Amino acid sequence: MQSRYAALARFICRTAWRHPWRWVALVVLVSAPAAWQASHLSVDSDLIRLLPRSSPASVLTKQLDPVVSDGGAFVLMLEGDDRARLLQALHAAADRVAALPEVSSFQYRWPVDFFRTWRYLLIPNDYVRRIGDEVLAWEAKVNPFVEDLAAEPAGAKPPETVGEEEDREDLKVSLRYYSALPEYHESSDGRVMGMIVRTRQGVTNIGEIERLYGKLRAIAADLQRTHGVWAGVGGSHRNKLDELHLIRADLARAGVFSSALIALVVFVSFGSLAALVLVFLPMALGILWAFAMVPLTVGDLNLVTAFIVGIMFGLGVENAIYLVKDFQKALPRLGVEGALLDTYLSTGPSVIISGLTTGFSLLLLTVVSTFRGFSEYGFIGFLAIMLIMASMFVVLPATLVLAERWRLLRPYATALSNPPGPRP
Repeated sequence: MQSRYAALARFICRTAWRHPWRWVALVVLVSAPAAWQASHLSVDSDLIRLLPRSSPASVLTKQLDPVVSDGGAFVLMLEGDDRARLLQALHAAADRVAALPEVSSFQYRWPVDFFRTWRYLLIPNDYVRRIGDEVLAWEAKVNPFVEDLAAEPAGAKPPETVGEEEDREDLKVSLRYYSALPEYHESSDGRVMGMIVRTRQGVTNIGEIERLYGKLRAIAADLQRTHGVWAGVGGSHRNKLDELHLIRADLARAGVFSSALIALVVFVSFGSLAALVLVFLPMALGILWAFAMVPLTVGDLNLVTAFIVGIMFGLGVENAIYLVKDFQKALPRLGVEGALLDTYLSTGPSVIISGLTTGFSLLLLTVVSTFRGFSEYGFIGFLAIMLIMASMFVVLPATLVLAERWRLLRPYATALSNPPGPRP
């Protein structure tokens, strides 16, 4: 095994030293279609996708979601002093919302005629039963020909009836509410009107909810401009989206901050921007190749794997640092070809072992985890680590040779004592 690795390392190093542009052309030939494939990679934001396909929650949600959604909704709010303008804006909003394919139903009017016709039948059953019991009790008391068989024995606690003060007040409030119900969903002073917009998909399908939120915001902006009223979008879906956006922003800031710290450490260590590019280039290409493989394997990214880039940079950067640093150390005594060969014969096996241990640790998640967020994360992480290691052997040798020929990379003996720039 060692002899085969040594033969392969010699072939790569010698051909990279003699024909570095051929290796660059090979990398471009592979990376161009990979970049095109990765550009079409999408993030499936459905939270149910993270669960095992056979789990009851996943199966039942897929069956019920198209029928009843998840109960969440957006609320389109309008505010203004001119009631006529408010009503015009509300009806215009209803026409536009009705045409949105993501909307299951919307409501901005109360069924006033129905309430006025049937309001007495809308009294809760418990109240009706207790009213009936009390009427029968009154009848038994005032009818001299009927024996009150339902009378309680002396000293017993009287039965709970609707005659209690709080019950009577609740009943009055309910009847008053249904009898004086306004036609529109509006505030008591009539300055604010609202529309409840229910979606076809629940919040588990974040992507569709976000698209609908964007459309509703566009409608609100148009209403403000054309009708002179204030308009905004709220509701339970809006609250959930705000929470998700906050999480995404935190993760993005953490990724940018960690990548910047890694770049700063590498730059301070090498004292050269060229070395920084040499360290990051193979990692970036390896991750690009891995993302190009995702549509062919798991299909797309999920909400967990979408943030894998920063972690892969952190896991893969150390191996690139070792290779570049060892090449710099060997340059003064061995020259370019000898330094390249010495680096990959001495440090290369350690890089491979490091990559395999990290990659198979991630792959273990795919085997043991039924939660698809973790299992797909482990598989894509394993794929990225393996391709980053391959990039260390395919991309880095030729770029090291070109960097030395263009006098961008100094031997280690002078790298720390002289500022970056062309050698005399």
